[in-house]
Amino acid sequence: MRHTGLALFAVCALIALFSGCGDAAAPAGSVTATTPSAAATTTATAGSAPDAGGAPTEQVASTAAIPTDALPRVVFERADGSTVALPVEVPPRDEYSIGLSGRDSVEGRGMVFYYPGGADNAGFWMSRTHVDLAIAFVTTEGVISEIHEMTAESLEITRPAMPYEFAVEAPAGWYAAHDLAPGDVMRPDFDVHDYVD
Repeated sequence: MRHTGLALFAVCALIALFSGCGDAAAPAGSVTATTPSAAATTTATAGSAPDAGGAPTEQVASTAAIPTDALPRVVFERADGSTVALPVEVPPRDEYSIGLSGRDSVEGRGMVFYYPGGADNAGFWMSRTHVDLAIAFVTTEGVISEIHEMTAESLEITRPAMPYEFAVEAPAGWYAAHDLAPGDVMRPDFDVHDYVD
């Protein structure tokens, strides 16, 4: 998933006005406050997934290379007090535009997107994201406000009804399989500032 803020949209609009670039598709799985046809394409310096011949084919986040057992975790607490942890990639902000796109599997791991002080209700989409995902939107108080399932390659925008501070992507069905629901609590088991600042 990726973040495309209003400032980036404004820059693209100016570029389109002066260079005639036309409509650009938003990057795979981007966070966008606009429609896909109006969102700007961005790239970030990261790795690429190799094809069968070893040549790079698609850009992936640099955190993809971290083994799952070496990833930090977010801990979810259910209403009954029981907990479950999810290993997560915490990409640098300049890789939010890549997110979990360009992969054929996420293998029991997720990804955290952090917006200090809360993001407006910008949405996520799944262009160039080859696996189904689930996403939880978490308020500044650490409470899950919404959970949605997202379909691979979909251009439908998944947008929460209220602002959020964290968006936590997981494999499709992960939240349901672990009996997590809106109202449950999420807390990072690490200092998020060590990763994204």
